[in-house]
Amino acid sequence: MKIGILGAGNVGGSLGKAWAQCGHEIVFGARDPHGERAQQAVAGAGSNARADTLGAAVAATDVVVLAVPWAAVPDALRAAGDLSGKIVIDTTNALRWENGPVKGVDTSAAETIAAWLPGSHVVKAFNTIGGEHMADPQFGDEAADMFICGDDAAARAVVAGLANEIGFVARDAGTLRNAPLLESLAILWIHMVTVGGLGRDVAFKLLTKN
Repeated sequence: MKIGILGAGNVGGSLGKAWAQCGHEIVFGARDPHGERAQQAVAGAGSNARADTLGAAVAATDVVVLAVPWAAVPDALRAAGDLSGKIVIDTTNALRWENGPVKGVDTSAAETIAAWLPGSHVVKAFNTIGGEHMADPQFGDEAADMFICGDDAAARAVVAGLANEIGFVARDAGTLRNAPLLESLAILWIHMVTVGGLGRDVAFKLLTKN
């Protein structure tokens, strides 16, 4: 699969590395594809990865991962060009800090992005754990869960497959109206690792008795 990753930071770089190791073709989209951060991401991902402009990364790929800070999302989407028909994986969290993390929008980042991209299949995922765990979501004997939601069932299935492929246990969380719940999980994760003092080596796990 050809995957475009808009952003070459901690989250985007780690996801790109993990998927490249699985044999996917990765294009990191960056404002400066020759810059240090983009080239570091390419080096980390290996021969299955390259860097290009944001627009070129979108045009060349089938799945697009939005992995920039929330404040940078509008500019990144404008530079990305036409995303119609693409699966757009939203990894962002629209947060602000008030003695701890709190919601920064009335609905959710994913619903806001979906309103901006009516022709795309927006799927919320990869937002409830630290970026450093994307390429290795194993915690002792357990793999971290990755909750996924989106209005298109086929798009959710594609993203679930990508999550399972790199070691997560994908959990279908339904339609995009549940995106605020996933982003609330992100708030809880950030609170626990910062204000709660647990550090970043923690993850969510849904347990069943069956």
